[in-house]
Amino acid sequence: LGIAPGGGGARVDMPRKGQHRGRQDWLDYSDDDEDDAPGPSSAGRQGGGASEGSSKHGRRRVHGVDRAHHARLHSDVGVDRGALQGSPRARAFAIADGTGRGGVVVGARGTVDDADDARIVPRDHLQMPAALVEMFGASVPVEALEDAYVQCGRSLSRTVDALLALTLDDRRKPPGPAPPPESHTGVDLWDALPREVRLLILDRLGPKDAARAASTCRDFAETVRAWRLNARGLHLPADLSVPGLASLAGAYPLITHLSLRKLKGVVRDPADVRRVLVGAAAGPAVCTITSVDLEGLDAAVADEHLPGVLDCGLDAVTELNVGRCRRVTDKGIAALARHRRGGDLRGLSLAGCSPGVTADGLEALLRGKSGGFPEMRRVDVSGCMGIRGSVTVPPRTVATSLRMLNVASLTELHAKLTADAPLENLSVSQCGNLRVLCVSAPRLERVNASMCKSLRRLELRCERLDSAVLQHCAELTDVREFRCPSLASELNVTGCKSLTTTTLTSMLRETPRLRALRAEGCVALEGELAASNRCLEVVQMDGCSRIGGVRLAAPVRTLVAKNCKALAAVWIEDPPPPEEEEEEGEGGEERWKNRSIRVDLRNCSSLERLVGVRAAATEGRLTVDLRGCTSLPPSARPPMHR
Repeated sequence: LGIAPGGGGARVDMPRKGQHRGRQDWLDYSDDDEDDAPGPSSAGRQGGGASEGSSKHGRRRVHGVDRAHHARLHSDVGVDRGALQGSPRARAFAIADGTGRGGVVVGARGTVDDADDARIVPRDHLQMPAALVEMFGASVPVEALEDAYVQCGRSLSRTVDALLALTLDDRRKPPGPAPPPESHTGVDLWDALPREVRLLILDRLGPKDAARAASTCRDFAETVRAWRLNARGLHLPADLSVPGLASLAGAYPLITHLSLRKLKGVVRDPADVRRVLVGAAAGPAVCTITSVDLEGLDAAVADEHLPGVLDCGLDAVTELNVGRCRRVTDKGIAALARHRRGGDLRGLSLAGCSPGVTADGLEALLRGKSGGFPEMRRVDVSGCMGIRGSVTVPPRTVATSLRMLNVASLTELHAKLTADAPLENLSVSQCGNLRVLCVSAPRLERVNASMCKSLRRLELRCERLDSAVLQHCAELTDVREFRCPSLASELNVTGCKSLTTTTLTSMLRETPRLRALRAEGCVALEGELAASNRCLEVVQMDGCSRIGGVRLAAPVRTLVAKNCKALAAVWIEDPPPPEEEEEEGEGGEERWKNRSIRVDLRNCSSLERLVGVRAAATEGRLTVDLRGCTSLPPSARPPMHR
């Protein structure tokens, strides 16, 4: 209890502005010195002094949302939600011009006193989105949310902006002495971050956490607003109800990717999926959402439901992910092909749809127009155990990317494509039973066959191939053809325990533009490995325990051959001269002659010769580590530059 200023009676000590930050700091409990007109919330209680709630003018006035709270405390029958005549004060929660649609002033709480006022909209008819309550209910009273929603023209997007702007308004400080300023030492890291970095940080938060962060300070509110208006992807949180998810999906204006993969415990019915997607289609992003992710919604997505995903009003969708939906089979693929918008799909992920998706469904996806998918560019069938035996990619496929990771029953893959086939990326990693890989693709740029432990036979005829990853193909021995003249970025044969020196030398001979060779753990390499290449700069051969010598006629910058116990000699020589049709390039010879060289030969206990690095050591361009090279005589060690 406290004593009202100007009176001796007791009164209820009402919450003051700033007392509960983030909850009631926009409420305005104040004395109205300029308006003596009676109101339903000014009824005093007589007895023993000044009336309860009285001021020095005989009454105390509260405004806006406060009237509802004040009315409940004093058992008032109704609450006046309109602007009080003659009062210069605005309503407590005023947004934009303070009017609803059509310039009508509305209130969120219908009462007995408001029943005859045409300006008042009863509370039961508001139909406020559940997303507002679930996102802001912990910090904003329901009455304030209703006021905000109505005054924003019942637009969810405008209401979210208005609620985020609460902390941006200048508000009157509570009476009393000002609190001492907080001491601040050190650097304010948040203020020092660029705006782009702040938005990246907010990308790590969910929509609900971002809304909570916005209520803490002005800067966070501004950043969250900018993030929401510019967000390109939305991952719906699992702690909202289906109506709340539908409302939230329509509140982001520029998203291109909508993900429901976190909603496995919330969305259990196809109608729930449709309701969320229809909510997104009702928002401003209806023309920008191009990708929908339904991965893991096994209970809500089956063959008969796939066409319905394309009928929810999101007509710009071209990418669909239904991975780990085990009820999706080849029949669902056929249903998509027959749908009027199936031909617009450019990407489809069926990863983990096992065992219903088979080689027949994969072939339909890759055939292009004849299979019902003329625009299909990206196909992912990783983990589809229904794909068995030998698979042949259609010669005139329209796909640019094919992912077949961990297809355990795949034994052979053949792809002999025409010159105009656009396939650029092929990944068959972790296919443990794959024994034969034969690819002839003129436009293929990247191939990944890592962890194919049973792969024995390899044929690659790819004129544009830039990267080949074959690591941990432990049984690879038969490389019948490796015609990749443009291979430049990387040849990775790490862990290929059966790969011989003759085979690797032949592969290097067919890749004149190769810049990086990674061959760690190739224990079958014996004798001397020789490579003559004008582009080779990085060679890594750790743990090749049987290799006896390495001769590199190349502009090598990094040579790492640690723990090669049998390595006896290393030669680093000048690269071969350019061929007649090959251009030298700007500053070619001068550039590689002045290069810095790093050599790491630790624990090569049999090393006796190190040739070709003395000049670089004399000029200070050599970094060498020879620890553990106990057989290397001092005369063979490069001089140390001072």
